Amino acid sequence: MQGSFLPSFMSVYPGALRTYVRDESRIDVRPFPPSAEDREPHLIRNAAAELPRVDLADAPKSAVAIRRAEPERFERAALRWLARFCVERRNATVAQVQAAAWALDNLTDEPAALETLQRLCSR
Repeated sequence: MQGSFLPSFMSVYPGALRTYVRDESRIDVRPFPPSAEDREPHLIRNAAAELPRVDLADAPKSAVAIRRAEPERFERAALRWLARFCVERRNATVAQVQAAAWALDNLTDEPAALETLQRLCSR
């Protein structure tokens, strides 16, 4: 018996197999959080969605933009950050959580608030 009764994949679908080469020169890589000129919440959310994980210390920087542009969403975002702070900083004290809550509550009014959050994240 010469040949096969079943035609090969390539004879039925010529050109179906392609070589895939990733052109990394076209990939747009941006730091997170987006730069100061990109402080719009939808840009921040898009950048965060592309990352496997957003560092705890980067979240307060984004919270300022959310607080200014979408104040109705800020409360939930602040509570999520506080919960994450408690989980990730297992040695956090009640005083540190209170300081973080104060800083989130005064993020746009008090210049020291963002510094307080960054200091708490660096411990």
